Amino acid sequence: MQPPARLISVLLLTDRQDFQRAQEQSARDAGGREGLNIEVAFADNSPFVQIQQVLGYVSRPAEVRPTAIAIESAGSPAAFARVARKALSAGVGWVELSAGPSMVESLCDEFPGSLVGSVTVDEDAIGHLQASQCRALLPEGGALLYVEGPGVNAIVTARRRALEEGLEGTSITIAKTLAADWTEEGARVATSSWLRKPSARRCNPALVCSQNDAMAIGVRKSATDQLAPWALVPSLGCDGLPEAGQRYLKEGVLAATILKPTTAGPGVEWLARAMRGEAPPHHLVLHPSPLPPLEQLDRLAQPKSRKPS
Repeated sequence: MQPPARLISVLLLTDRQDFQRAQEQSARDAGGREGLNIEVAFADNSPFVQIQQVLGYVSRPAEVRPTAIAIESAGSPAAFARVARKALSAGVGWVELSAGPSMVESLCDEFPGSLVGSVTVDEDAIGHLQASQCRALLPEGGALLYVEGPGVNAIVTARRRALEEGLEGTSITIAKTLAADWTEEGARVATSSWLRKPSARRCNPALVCSQNDAMAIGVRKSATDQLAPWALVPSLGCDGLPEAGQRYLKEGVLAATILKPTTAGPGVEWLARAMRGEAPPHHLVLHPSPLPPLEQLDRLAQPKSRKPS
């Protein structure tokens, strides 16, 4: 009789967003390939809920306790330090799936030989790529409406900082920043609320730059519904999933997006390698890519930048 497959608990942010559902599917696919059982839990973007989820898994009887937890954390690493140590003390591995300040090195020192690692995406590269897309589409400068995720998230800070660095020395400015919860509906509500304010009438962005595709669509829908004069300006997004960002790009709803690799599937594969006795790197960084290629955006912008003779 074969022993039961090892259980991996994958903790994600919200099931109301395309990329997070893709994270779930990539984890389940990787688990199937590797012969691992996968259970997935969503936290509705709440660090408190996610911490309670971790504590619930760790307190299970040994025979049903997960071998490891792979987590895309809803808060800062400092908020999860105690529960990460509690998991490792109980023999449960810990794999980070979101970029930002990492606990991995200190956890490796404290728990040598344990399953500890991170599989993340280069979020700085996403911000720099979006800056390059902005520069390509606005060669003579212009105002941005910038749409970002929840402020407590390290990903939000990393992408914005890299975007601002990439726009230094240009005439492109961030005229307004809106924050939402990574969902289309959240961005629609945030935009609608802002557009009701008198100050919104003074903002006339030349480009909407969003930290993901779903929020870009939410902004566009709200602006169209409220007859904002800039409703049809080009929009940039990120994630680039086939049935979302890539489809919006083909339909002309987005001017460009960024293909962001999922980390949950590679995180499960990292665990499988480690459990086989291999020695994968403690930090595995995946790299995003622009869609379409930047040179295509340059060609699209060139006719707009020519002055009449």
